[in-house]
Amino acid sequence: MISNRTSTLAAMALTVLATSLPNTATAGAWTRTFLDTYVKASADFYRATSYVDPQTGQTHDDDFFGQQYSVYGELGLVRAWPVQVSMLLPMTIGRRSFTTAQFADGGRGFATAIHPGDLRTSLQVAVLRQSLQLSVQAEVKVPLYANDDVGNKLGSYREFFPLPGDGQVDLTARLLAGASLPQGIGWIEGSVGYRARTEAFVGWDTDIAFVDGLPFEFRVGFSKGPLTGIVAIDGMKNLRSDPYTREGIAIGGGAVLVLGRGLSLETRLQGEVWANNAPQGLSFGLGLSAQAPSNRWTWRSRMKPAADGDRT
Repeated sequence: MISNRTSTLAAMALTVLATSLPNTATAGAWTRTFLDTYVKASADFYRATSYVDPQTGQTHDDDFFGQQYSVYGELGLVRAWPVQVSMLLPMTIGRRSFTTAQFADGGRGFATAIHPGDLRTSLQVAVLRQSLQLSVQAEVKVPLYANDDVGNKLGSYREFFPLPGDGQVDLTARLLAGASLPQGIGWIEGSVGYRARTEAFVGWDTDIAFVDGLPFEFRVGFSKGPLTGIVAIDGMKNLRSDPYTREGIAIGGGAVLVLGRGLSLETRLQGEVWANNAPQGLSFGLGLSAQAPSNRWTWRSRMKPAADGDRT
């Protein structure tokens, strides 16, 4: 039997993690060659005016504002064939408004939690390097926090503090494909994968068992000079019905402006058009990226078949 405390924590975890539906940094189909490097520092923001209780299915009209500040990097490892490693290291800030009978006047309060997020590390190998680019990727997600510690010294107010994440280890395998558009006007790419939601929880004593799912994404970019415009779709579909595991689809776009000397300014805006066990909200991201050797690329080189790159 899952306690009310546990189900409330699950609801807040889903609220915070709605920020991650639009992936803020994930490698794309173009796998990097030996010592090719990409590094990005970014800030991502998410706003929702409600959250969904996964046990009752009820929508609660509490505002939520999430922030994630992260560093992401990719490095080509092998001379003979494109193989790359990537890593995302985030810091999260979640702020939730709430009302409670504990306030004599029935007023509204705010709870803010600041914690590291989920460390994501992946290994990617190119399969095909022709006009069609194919790669395979294996990713592991490991929590850098303990959900049992969030607000644990705040007594009855503890339940209002948002969690940094689901608090357990995920394993994801992906197939990625991409190609340049005719006449060098841009590129197109997508991926589909399988995410195994393990019950290896880190610092969280809970009876919840998340279900496995299929993550997918699609990107198309159009370039004119130093500017690239991007249309994006990100999603997750659970393999079976479940009252706790979030799933949804986010649609949006972004832009990349090449500044020169390997530096680029990257931005994105996405919103959930469908969500289950999670709120629907709007996210915005802004980042500064650097790549080397910078003299080989414009931005991620999707229009040069021999080069390597990924998406924003």
